[in-house]
Formats: sequence, structure tokens, C-alpha cells
Amino acid sequence: MLDNTVTVDVTGELRTEENDMNREFTITAPKTYATADNARKAVAKKGFEGLRHFIMIDEEGRFFPVFVGEAAMQDGVHFHFNVVG
Repeated sequence: MLDNTVTVDVTGELRTEENDMNREFTITAPKTYATADNARKAVAKKGFEGLRHFIMIDEEGRFFPVFVGEAAMQDGVHFHFNVVG
């Protein structure tokens, strides 16, 4: 059985460890927001608030949404925000 561990730190880096093999994904936001509330408002303005996402904080303390899953891709979220598997 594989032991998968996923961690997200405040710099926006997503690290996945699968046994001894490391895979690292760095998420860079196309646009950031001064507050988490502003990031949520941007998501709502585009009509994506019903899709699974989380709000991340970059190293400068600014906020940005990252969406998760195929539904986000099918709805075209990747044209506006980051999407991960």
C-alpha cells in the first residue's frame, strides 16, 4: 500500500511524497488579493463558488484561490485561476 502525504505551506508550494520518491509542485498565482474575502469575491464574480477550492497565501501574505478536480477544468476555471488534479 502506498503512503501518500500532501502538504501545502504558506509559500504556495504543494509537496507530494510517495514512498521515497518526491514530487514537488509550485503554485504561482496569476493574480493575488489583499484579503481572503477579496479572493472569495473574485471566485463568486466568475461564478465558480460552487466548485471545490481552497484559498492559499503567498510569501507576501496575499491570497489566491486554487481549485481542485475535473469539474473545475470542465467549467473553464483554468482560464482564470489555478486548478490542481
